[in-house]
Amino acid sequence: MTRTETAKAIERVSQEVCIQHLGYTPDTWYTGGTSHNDDRLTARVTAEGIRVSDSGTTEIYDGPRTMKAVREYVADWLSMVWA
Repeated sequence: MTRTETAKAIERVSQEVCIQHLGYTPDTWYTGGTSHNDDRLTARVTAEGIRVSDSGTTEIYDGPRTMKAVREYVADWLSMVWA
């Protein structure tokens, strides 16, 4: 996948994981705050790489650009947030 495709996949997978965690699809997704639905990740391609954030923590994703790697990365990140 390209960097842009990887960024979009991170966002899509994180939304899927959040929906599974919540047990429903929120009518509105919030960024920031205390609700679990704000934990979905955003990902933007920058000069530094793929910048991923949960609105509290930000890091550059430098892992493999495969769906398997993206799914593992998102699941690991969100499991730490929800622990």
